[in-house]
Amino acid sequence: MKPFAVQVLGFFAAVAVASGAADPIKEYLSSFSPLGGDNRVDSDDRLLRLDLDLNNDGQKEVMLSMARDRDGKQGNVWTAYIKDQNDYHAVGGLTFDPSRFYVGNIDEIHRYGLVTFGPSGGGEGVVRAYLFDGSRIREVQVAAVSRDQQTRELTGLAVRNKYLREKATSGDEITTVIDATALSQKYGVKVEATTYRQAIEQLLVVQSNSVPQPATPRVLSRTSPAASPSYSVASAPAAASAPLDSAAGVKRSKPIWPWLAGIFAAALFGFLVWKARA
Repeated sequence: MKPFAVQVLGFFAAVAVASGAADPIKEYLSSFSPLGGDNRVDSDDRLLRLDLDLNNDGQKEVMLSMARDRDGKQGNVWTAYIKDQNDYHAVGGLTFDPSRFYVGNIDEIHRYGLVTFGPSGGGEGVVRAYLFDGSRIREVQVAAVSRDQQTRELTGLAVRNKYLREKATSGDEITTVIDATALSQKYGVKVEATTYRQAIEQLLVVQSNSVPQPATPRVLSRTSPAASPSYSVASAPAAASAPLDSAAGVKRSKPIWPWLAGIFAAALFGFLVWKARA
């Protein structure tokens, strides 16, 4: 799972522990914040619920995830809740595909937990486990599945197959699905009239309209005044006007060095006269 997503889930779990609720779904909906950052409930949204014993203590933890709240191919982003007396509290986050995972003893690390696989492409990835100690959930690596550069064989594949093929749990059989209508009726959440896809399409249209368009360059017409400037001939004699620069057609100012030379000569003459009298 991405480090930023883990931090976000950890933050909301810490906030939830301070409050708690008699119904974990109510607590989840009050702090629902998917990776996309849009906490609206759309007409086609579905809430997924899994009740699993993560640490083999005989008490099942409740895991909740909105069906569309996925971290790409890594799977759904879940929040786990435990019951403490009469209230449920969030204890952490997990990311796994609800259709295939494993819960039980993990030989490689000698622990009990939930095993899933995070693909990175080309058959490679990481076999990871989520361990629950009764107060918080942490993620550990069980094995890396990588391709040998010489043989091109995948190493670590046997570990992945052992837990996610031979011993895998089919979550489809134990997942409870609650649609948007039921969420609205039981928990009073506002359900948008649009589907999630329609909402995204509308957002993209709004964003594209708000982007400033580049200014269209102005093309001058051959008949416009700017394109065909007029010139007039001065009536004054050429000697009376200031000289023009032949390259740019701009008046050139008279040089200042003759004035400076005159002032210097007068000052030198005065100094010599004063020296002669002295």
